[in-house]
Amino acid sequence: MTSIFKRVVPNVPSAWQLKFWVRRYEIPEHLKTIATDSDPSFYRMVDYFYHSAVQVAEPSLIEHLKKHMHLSDKKRMQRVAGILKVMGSCNSSLQFEFPLQRKNGDYEIVHAYRSQHSVHRLPCKG
Repeated sequence: MTSIFKRVVPNVPSAWQLKFWVRRYEIPEHLKTIATDSDPSFYRMVDYFYHSAVQVAEPSLIEHLKKHMHLSDKKRMQRVAGILKVMGSCNSSLQFEFPLQRKNGDYEIVHAYRSQHSVHRLPCKG
């Protein structure tokens, strides 16, 4: 499990390498052990990967705003942090169950879920 995380989540460059100062985004304490856990829950893995992606993407998003918007460094950082917070929260979730009859006559209950995260940009994605 640990080798998969090392391949998927690359090392984040330091702020000195990025030529501008950026706050160092920290993964929440309760998620730091996910990379070494033998069988983490799906929800915790999704949460961990979101925070890992924020760690990697935040500096380049701030740099992108530098090219396209005339804002101070502080305002750019606040804007990116705000958008990432909106993206990270789940706006709505739906859980439903329905019966399914197999060809052999057996019945099975299918558990289904739908969550919408991306209402910061329309159309919404699940």
